[in-house]
Amino acid sequence: MSEIFADAVQVYGEDLPGIADFKVSSYTTIFKNPQTILQNISNGSIEEFNKKVSGIHAAMWARFSDIIAQNPDSVTVIARYLNLSSSNTQHPQRMGAQFVGFSEGFASVKDVTFEHAMPNISSYIYLLDAALNSSDFNAAYNAVISNYKLLALAKESDEKLVGRYKTNMPIGWNLITDNWYNRYFNPEIAENNGGIDPNSIITLNGQKFGDRFGIRNDGSVRTEAGIKFSKSVNEKALVEAKENIKEIESKPAVKYSKAETDALSNEFNNILERKTGVESFKTFSKVQAQMRGANKGRFKFFVAPNVEDFRGLVNYAFAGKGKQGEADMKWLEEKLMTPYAKGVAAIDGIRQQIKRDFKQAVKAFPQQYRLLNKEINKSGFTYDQALRV
Repeated sequence: MSEIFADAVQVYGEDLPGIADFKVSSYTTIFKNPQTILQNISNGSIEEFNKKVSGIHAAMWARFSDIIAQNPDSVTVIARYLNLSSSNTQHPQRMGAQFVGFSEGFASVKDVTFEHAMPNISSYIYLLDAALNSSDFNAAYNAVISNYKLLALAKESDEKLVGRYKTNMPIGWNLITDNWYNRYFNPEIAENNGGIDPNSIITLNGQKFGDRFGIRNDGSVRTEAGIKFSKSVNEKALVEAKENIKEIESKPAVKYSKAETDALSNEFNNILERKTGVESFKTFSKVQAQMRGANKGRFKFFVAPNVEDFRGLVNYAFAGKGKQGEADMKWLEEKLMTPYAKGVAAIDGIRQQIKRDFKQAVKAFPQQYRLLNKEINKSGFTYDQALRV
């Protein structure tokens, strides 16, 4: 990488706003002990560090996303470059995580491990997948970067990250609804010699983790402050969800005139005629349709991977070839896919909010949650069933 950087023949992209150079302090310099960290918090060095590494990382991925969108085959070369971040400690992918906290009382960098809360490899694999397959890369990037954090974690605590937790998040962990610290504070880690004490880690504003997030070593809510914190996060998300619903509901229902519906029907029939050869003006009874369709598609066992989603399936089934096919796809996108996508997005927003509310309720009331599937005094009913009556 150093040879490439020094090569005067290399052509680089536009300069990044507010970033004069790409030199970044090493972890062992800027985070070498608690005293240095506190000093660098006070003088603004860590804030500047976070701003710089996040700016470089964001710009890098914006350009990766654009390149992959133009040429999906380029993902192979980009993946190889990102793989270098496993061994190169100054790689912009590895350095992209923002520093959020440190174990108190360590003497030197030999006593800590610099932990990427969402592991480095997991983060870039997710982003590569999003660049290839997601319709909204920016949303995927924001979700990743909100969990891609850096901790100076005492080795005594780091050694408790055994099994999958050494390099992965918990099983079933969700990038959207869960938190990056679930990797450190969960029931499995808590069973390993008491787990990691949340209050042994200090945030950049001087608070202890347990107090800041109101959590125990097993990830459950510890205090009223924690419940209030979780509730405030949920309330904010709920307000946003309600506003989205109001916006959707406030829009007048789309009403088409007979002429408009006839035009939609006619154009769709024309598309089918070009695809199948059946004249657009013909109509069939149910029996005729069943007879004609009896042998259609019986031997099409394989559908290409790029048409397995709804958009791809619609285009595969209905759009023609060449320029006319492109025009067909444009019409299908405007008249069918866009309204469908908006509806799915609205439903998904509410579904995610319900999941977040449920997870916070479980964390706030773990004992009550464990009772749900238990029988009530040999009545034949569980607490869960009683609540539903």
